Amino acid sequence: MNRITATDTIFATVVRRGTTCISTRLTGMKSIGEVMEYLRSRMSDLAGLITIRLRNATEGWTTSHNVMLRPRPAVVSPSADSYPSLFAAQGL
Repeated sequence: MNRITATDTIFATVVRRGTTCISTRLTGMKSIGEVMEYLRSRMSDLAGLITIRLRNATEGWTTSHNVMLRPRPAVVSPSADSYPSLFAAQGL
C-alpha cells in the first residue's frame, strides 16, 4: 500500500486527452484522499476520462489512477426579480 505522511513531497500530474492540465508539487498532505480532494478542487472545469499520476519523491513510489469525472452542475442563485409575475398571464 502506498503511504503518504505529512513530511512527504508528492508530485501530482493530471492528464486529459494527452494534455497536462495540472502539474504540481504538494507537501503536508497526510493521505491519498487529501491529495485527491486538493486535485478535485482544482479540476472543477474538467469532465471525462482523466489520468492522475502521483509520485512520492520521499518514499520512492509512483502510482497512476484513471478516473471518469462528471461535470459539476452549475450553481444558480435566484435574483431579486426572479419571482413569477401575477400579471404575466394577462400580458401586462
